[in-house]
Amino acid sequence: MLRIALFVVAMSLGTATSAQPVPATLACGGSEPFWSLALGAGKARLDAPEPGLLKGGSDFAGKATPIANQSAGTVVWRGRSTGGASELVAVITRQACPAPSGQDDPFRVFLSLPDGTALAGCCR
Repeated sequence: MLRIALFVVAMSLGTATSAQPVPATLACGGSEPFWSLALGAGKARLDAPEPGLLKGGSDFAGKATPIANQSAGTVVWRGRSTGGASELVAVITRQACPAPSGQDDPFRVFLSLPDGTALAGCCR
Protein backbone atom coordinates (compact mmCIF):
# COMPACT_ATOMS: atom_id res chain seq x y z
CA MET A 1 0.00 0.00 0.00
CA LEU A 2 2.85 2.39 0.86
CA ARG A 3 4.54 1.69 -2.46
CA ILE A 4 1.32 2.51 -4.31
CA ALA A 5 1.05 5.79 -2.37
CA LEU A 6 4.65 6.69 -3.26
CA PHE A 7 3.93 5.92 -6.89
CA VAL A 8 0.82 8.13 -6.87
CA VAL A 9 2.78 11.01 -5.34
CA ALA A 10 5.49 10.68 -7.97
CA MET A 11 2.90 10.53 -10.75
CA SER A 12 1.34 13.77 -9.52
CA LEU A 13 4.72 15.47 -9.92
CA GLY A 14 4.90 14.48 -13.59
CA THR A 15 4.23 17.99 -14.87
CA ALA A 16 7.56 19.13 -13.43
CA THR A 17 9.63 16.46 -15.17
CA SER A 18 11.58 16.87 -18.35
CA ALA A 19 12.27 14.53 -21.25
CA GLN A 20 15.87 14.05 -20.11
CA PRO A 21 16.48 10.59 -18.64
CA VAL A 22 17.46 9.99 -15.02
CA PRO A 23 21.22 9.20 -14.79
CA ALA A 24 22.28 5.69 -13.71
CA THR A 25 24.40 7.12 -10.87
CA LEU A 26 22.89 9.47 -8.28
CA ALA A 27 23.72 10.68 -4.78
CA CYS A 28 20.54 11.20 -2.75
CA GLY A 29 19.87 12.32 0.77
CA GLY A 30 17.42 13.73 3.23
CA SER A 31 17.13 15.03 6.75
CA GLU A 32 14.97 14.59 9.84
CA PRO A 33 16.01 11.79 9.98
CA PHE A 34 19.31 12.11 8.12
CA TRP A 35 20.07 9.50 5.47
CA SER A 36 21.94 9.07 2.19
CA LEU A 37 21.45 6.77 -0.76
CA ALA A 38 24.10 6.15 -3.42
CA LEU A 39 22.65 4.65 -6.59
CA GLY A 40 24.92 3.05 -9.16
CA ALA A 41 24.66 0.58 -12.00
CA GLY A 42 22.77 -2.33 -10.48
CA LYS A 43 23.42 -1.41 -6.86
CA ALA A 44 22.50 0.96 -4.05
CA ARG A 45 23.98 1.81 -0.66
CA LEU A 46 21.78 3.25 2.10
CA ASP A 47 23.52 4.98 5.01
CA ALA A 48 22.02 6.60 8.10
CA PRO A 49 23.33 7.54 11.54
CA GLU A 50 20.05 6.26 13.02
CA PRO A 51 20.41 2.45 13.17
CA GLY A 52 16.64 1.93 12.97
CA LEU A 53 16.60 3.16 9.37
CA LEU A 54 18.97 0.40 8.28
CA LYS A 55 16.82 -2.51 9.41
CA GLY A 56 16.83 -4.92 6.50
CA GLY A 57 20.30 -4.02 5.28
CA SER A 58 22.22 -1.22 3.69
CA ASP A 59 23.51 -2.79 0.45
CA PHE A 60 21.04 -3.60 -2.31
CA ALA A 61 21.22 -5.09 -5.81
CA GLY A 62 18.57 -3.96 -8.28
CA LYS A 63 17.74 -1.83 -11.27
CA ALA A 64 15.93 1.30 -12.40
CA THR A 65 12.88 0.97 -14.62
CA PRO A 66 11.30 3.92 -16.42
CA ILE A 67 7.61 4.40 -15.71
CA ALA A 68 5.93 3.47 -18.98
CA ASN A 69 3.37 6.26 -19.13
CA GLN A 70 5.68 9.03 -17.87
CA SER A 71 8.42 11.06 -19.49
CA ALA A 72 12.00 9.81 -19.39
CA GLY A 73 12.55 11.90 -16.25
CA THR A 74 10.81 9.44 -13.87
CA VAL A 75 12.06 5.99 -12.81
CA VAL A 76 11.44 3.41 -10.11
CA TRP A 77 14.56 1.80 -8.64
CA ARG A 78 13.83 -1.52 -6.94
CA GLY A 79 16.38 -3.75 -5.25
CA ARG A 80 16.90 -6.54 -2.74
CA SER A 81 19.31 -6.57 0.16
CA THR A 82 22.50 -8.58 -0.13
CA GLY A 83 20.83 -11.40 1.82
CA GLY A 84 17.76 -11.16 -0.43
CA ALA A 85 15.27 -10.82 2.42
CA SER A 86 14.52 -7.09 2.20
CA GLU A 87 13.39 -4.78 -0.58
CA LEU A 88 14.16 -1.10 -1.17
CA VAL A 89 12.07 1.01 -3.56
CA ALA A 90 12.97 4.51 -4.75
CA VAL A 91 10.80 6.65 -7.04
CA ILE A 92 13.00 9.30 -8.66
CA THR A 93 11.67 12.19 -10.70
CA ARG A 94 13.38 15.08 -12.43
CA GLN A 95 12.11 18.01 -10.37
CA ALA A 96 13.90 20.87 -8.62
CA CYS A 97 14.33 19.86 -4.99
CA PRO A 98 15.39 22.26 -2.21
CA ALA A 99 18.49 20.67 -0.68
CA PRO A 100 19.79 21.44 2.84
CA SER A 101 22.73 23.26 1.19
CA GLY A 102 20.32 25.98 0.05
CA GLN A 103 20.68 25.12 -3.64
CA ASP A 104 18.16 23.08 -5.60
CA ASP A 105 19.14 19.57 -6.64
CA PRO A 106 17.73 18.40 -10.01
CA PHE A 107 15.90 15.30 -8.70
CA ARG A 108 13.36 14.43 -6.01
CA VAL A 109 13.30 10.94 -4.48
CA PHE A 110 10.71 9.04 -2.44
CA LEU A 111 11.95 5.92 -0.63
CA SER A 112 10.15 2.93 0.78
CA LEU A 113 12.54 1.18 3.17
CA PRO A 114 12.44 -2.54 3.93
CA ASP A 115 10.60 -1.99 7.23
CA GLY A 116 7.93 0.17 5.57
CA THR A 117 9.35 3.55 6.58
CA ALA A 118 8.81 6.19 3.89
CA LEU A 119 11.33 9.00 3.31
CA ALA A 120 11.64 11.88 0.86
CA GLY A 121 14.74 13.73 -0.25
CA CYS A 122 16.78 15.14 -3.11
CA CYS A 123 19.32 13.71 -5.56
CA ARG A 124 22.14 15.08 -7.67
